[in-house]
Amino acid sequence: MTESYVLDQDHNRADGRRVATEKEVAGAVETLEKILVRFRGSLKYRRERRARQVETLEKLTALRKETVASLKNIVTNTDRLKKEISRAKDDAARLSREETSLKGKYMELLSGRMPAEEGGIAGSFDSLFAPQDVDLADRREKFLGRLKSSFAGLDAKLSETARKRGESQEKMEQGGQKIKAFDRKRQVLFQKLEIYKGESSRIERELKIAADEEETLLKEYEDFVRRFKASLSVPPAVEKIVQRAFDEMEKEAAGHAGE
Repeated sequence: MTESYVLDQDHNRADGRRVATEKEVAGAVETLEKILVRFRGSLKYRRERRARQVETLEKLTALRKETVASLKNIVTNTDRLKKEISRAKDDAARLSREETSLKGKYMELLSGRMPAEEGGIAGSFDSLFAPQDVDLADRREKFLGRLKSSFAGLDAKLSETARKRGESQEKMEQGGQKIKAFDRKRQVLFQKLEIYKGESSRIERELKIAADEEETLLKEYEDFVRRFKASLSVPPAVEKIVQRAFDEMEKEAAGHAGE
């Protein structure tokens, strides 16, 4: 076996090892790129998802504030309506008493008795019963005229009282219907508020879990980069050999350029 044959064998083995190593390097680089892409992609996705969740949480917070304000407004309006209904109820009771009193006076007139009311109906008839030498027919006409006027006055008062009492009753009915509507709306708002609270709590829990996972991911990413950088160091003796090869390549390149 000649020396040149041995050298050729050594060179072939070296070339084979170099090619195999290059393949391993290419595979390692590809694996590194995949790892980095997965790290970066995962961190980017979590960052974007966190931003969306925070935005949703802010919207839910605004909706909760708006709902609470609506509930307060309903409470205020309900209290106002209750006071109006109470006033209308008092007015209706008072008008009912007045109507009863007017009907009593009406019945007294119908029965031929003059209602005892100072300066009122009875007073308007006093002059007709005073002892005077007047024509009876004339007195009768005046009596009937005043009687008709008294009935007309009572009719007008009864009509006005009934109208006002009807208005009070209508206010009570309308107020009661509005309160029922407010109660239904309040129930809906309470349901919405519970939904908003539940969604907010769920997102807050997810954000807490995501923050812990992101911290773990970042820590591993940082550790991976440090380990990778540490593995890239070359022993000084090997670095000298590599540098000598580069220096020789530069000299050869400079020599070819001068030819």
